Order: sequence, then structure tokens, then C-alpha cells
Amino acid sequence: MNHVNLWMNKGEYNLEEVYYHEQDGLYYCKKCHTPIETYFQEKEKGKHPCMCKCRRDEYEKKEKERKMREHEESVNRLRQEAFSGRRLYDWKFENSIADNKQIEVAKKYAATWTEMEQENQGLLFMGDVGRGKSFAAACVVNAVIEQEVRAKMINIATVINDLQTLSQESRNSYIQKLCRYQLLVFDDLGAERGTDFAREQVYNVVNARWETGRPFIVTTNLTLKEMQNEEHMVLKRIYDRVLDVCRPVVFLGENYRASGRKNQLEMVQNLWRNMQ
Repeated sequence: MNHVNLWMNKGEYNLEEVYYHEQDGLYYCKKCHTPIETYFQEKEKGKHPCMCKCRRDEYEKKEKERKMREHEESVNRLRQEAFSGRRLYDWKFENSIADNKQIEVAKKYAATWTEMEQENQGLLFMGDVGRGKSFAAACVVNAVIEQEVRAKMINIATVINDLQTLSQESRNSYIQKLCRYQLLVFDDLGAERGTDFAREQVYNVVNARWETGRPFIVTTNLTLKEMQNEEHMVLKRIYDRVLDVCRPVVFLGENYRASGRKNQLEMVQNLWRNMQ
């Protein structure tokens, strides 16, 4: 019921929709039997309109729907900004095939994001290829995006390639932009080991982020021992920054990527056999 239908003309109620209650001198909605007007705090000043229960419920429902739409639009924008491709949009905890301590750590981190942000606490996901490190990091990003947090997940090789094409001034702007995200994920640390340029640029990015006091997550195939015992000065400085603020989480177990390829191969083979 539209609230305006309660009125015929200004100051006149639609008596098909309301009725007068003699006991308190107020008009009530016929649908929900609650007042559509109320007295001012100083009663002698008279009455003013108010929402009856059914109208208030309708208003609150529409407000909830509006806020949900705005939230979904905001999350979609943030997700587009966070990832380089749509493939990672579905890398969420509810889609995980793993049920292990590493995923639980990632879940807890996302669930306590406000505290983690305040304490500048990051994570270092370590392990061999295909153990689910990047998946877990993307899950964290998707989870905090649901809290409308600005986040970015970027591969170290992409950082190097991007910076290689830029002038020094543009490189500084690029790094500053990365540092403005509330959460930043450096995926596949270790790709910088090839050249002096790559190492220096990755140090500049990691150090700039470290100096902001904002948290970041790192994934790497390197072991903790390799990072702690690194002798190359630039790499050592990179890893010292990471280990200073990121809690190591070691991913063990099966190679999910290889398992997925094996399953795909078996599906193709079965399909081929059925066609014979």
C-alpha cells in the first residue's frame, strides 16, 4: 500500500485506507492497525504524520534491497580492479577443494581483516608449484572485497614488465598507486631473480609498500631457508622486508594443478574412447 493513498487532499485522509481511533485521537492504517500519525513531544503543539507498520516494513525492505544492489555494484567494481582476469573471480573459500590448516589460516585472516590491517599483519604463502598458494591468496582478496576493501593481486612478473616500459617518473606513480590499496598481494615472488633491473624494481615496490605500514600478502615457491640465507644484497633486502611483516604459511600436500590436468586428460581419453 502506497503511503500517499492514505491522503485524499492535503490535510484530508482517505477513509477507505484509514480509520479514526477515538481513545487516543489518532488515525490508524486499516491494513496493519498501527498509527499513521503521532503527537509532538509537547502534545499541545498537535500531531504530525508517521509511518504505519506496514509502510515502515515496506520502506525498510526497499532500503535493504537498495543497499544490497549498491553493495553488489561496489563489489563488482572492486573485483574488476583487483584481478587481471575473470578466472580469479571464482577463487573463493566456498569453492576450495582443499580442507587444510593453510586454508583455515587464510579464512581467519580474511575474517579478522580489520584487526590485521590495524596491526599491519601480512601472510607469506610458501610451497612448491601447484600447492594452492595463489588460490588461497585470491580467496583472501575475494573475501575482503566482500567487506568493500580495495585490494589488488598482481604477479611479480607483471610488475617487472610494467615497470620496464615506463619512465622513472611514471614508475614512481605506478608504485604509489599500488601502495594505495588497503591490501596488496604479490604473487610468485622469486621471478625477480633474473636480472639486476628486475631485482631493483621489485625491491622498490616491496620496500615502498613496507614503508606505508599497510599489510601485504606474498606467494612464493622459495623456501623459508632460501629466503633467510639469501646472499645477494638486493634479494636479501626484499626478503627481509617480507619476513618482517608477513607470517609464513607453508603449503604442502598434493599438486592440485597437476591433479587437475590429470583429471582433464582422463576426461578427454574417456570421451575419445566413447567416440570409437
